[in-house]
Amino acid sequence: MVKWLQTLLSRVIRRVRVAGVNFIKVVLEKYGTPPWLNDQTEYLLPSSWIGSASTGTTAFKSRMIANMFDEYAKSWSAGSLPTPINSGVFHVDKSRMKELSGKPVSICFVGPRYYVGELPLTVDHGGFPGFVESARTAGMKAYEFDVSQTLSINGYEGRRVTTQQVVNQELRRLREHLRDTKPQILVIDGNFVPGAGSYDADLLADLKQELGFSLCTFIVDFHELQTEDKLGYWGKVSDLVVFTAGSWNHHNKYYDRFSQKEKILLSPCPPTDESQWLQKIVPKEIQLGFWGGKGRRRTDYLDFATKCGIATKIVYREDVGRKPFEEYVEFLLRSKISFTSGFTGIAAGRRTGIMTYRIWESILAKALLVHESGSQIDEFLVPFVHFVPVDSVHELVHYSRFLLDNEKIVERISTEALAFYMEHYSSTKFWNRVRDVIDR
Repeated sequence: MVKWLQTLLSRVIRRVRVAGVNFIKVVLEKYGTPPWLNDQTEYLLPSSWIGSASTGTTAFKSRMIANMFDEYAKSWSAGSLPTPINSGVFHVDKSRMKELSGKPVSICFVGPRYYVGELPLTVDHGGFPGFVESARTAGMKAYEFDVSQTLSINGYEGRRVTTQQVVNQELRRLREHLRDTKPQILVIDGNFVPGAGSYDADLLADLKQELGFSLCTFIVDFHELQTEDKLGYWGKVSDLVVFTAGSWNHHNKYYDRFSQKEKILLSPCPPTDESQWLQKIVPKEIQLGFWGGKGRRRTDYLDFATKCGIATKIVYREDVGRKPFEEYVEFLLRSKISFTSGFTGIAAGRRTGIMTYRIWESILAKALLVHESGSQIDEFLVPFVHFVPVDSVHELVHYSRFLLDNEKIVERISTEALAFYMEHYSSTKFWNRVRDVIDR
């Protein structure tokens, strides 16, 4: 009897093991290998077209690079390069804009000024304060209701951190605030599915019925690897759901099963207070700069650039902690070249990545953006016209050497990028599009 049970148990264990391995294979084939499991090293190999950068960038290679940049510039000026397919994401017809301009709008933002457990001075991103100022720049009357330390709405924490009594008091205060301000549009952070410590869809549905506002929900992290269906939860009560392109992919089960797709607005970047970037003029004394986390293969790129003699200035969050947002702005403003990457893994044999906010912050700082290939950035910007894509650490070094010796090209690309951003993706463009969708 014991032997029979042992035999049966061993068979069950073997079948479970096989099923587990097969399940992992299916998941990796569909979603890609996460960076911490991925042994891909192709980005460390010499460039396929200009070779190794370890021994320098020869005059011949520099001419090859120069010819490439010149050809892209000429083609763009001649109109022979296609406009990015999603550059019209915020487009509103002139007749519609004329109609909207005669309708003053008030808006209220409900969200955290900083993450749970952190102090206001230790945040290195603009967050909701940038949303508020951007709306004011767009001509809206904007209010803010800060819930940083009272309601558990943080998409990265998602847990209750205060007593239920405090939560109930805060929700009553929110209701009173909305009754007093009477916003036409309420904007919330929807990067979570709520528990007992936050507002929820039922409360907002009641407030909508009572006060008559339209609800706009921001979901920052929106991809299939998310375990919660945030779109499905908030979409039923929202008039518009905004998610950023950085976390969006074209094969998303949450998106596919959401029936009211007319409610969705894909945003390449979050609205921000552009004045904090554009009103400052500081010397560009940092040759190649990076400020952010060590992940996404960034240390490999930056260590190699430093080893090859590129003058780099690197601030890793893991080393210095979170700093005031103003210091981050100052750093990017001082950078001639700003490197970033968004690597997430390998899917169907191809490199994949997200579009980080640093893309748009670099452009606003008039730093030339150098970005590792693999994300959907090409759907919004033109390579070698608005930014410089790199496939390997060697290309980062080759291009950096060339560009730092040719500052007119750096100036041309950074200027083109900023102009294209202001024409297509500015905060005013964003809020006009929000109004256009909501006011139908």
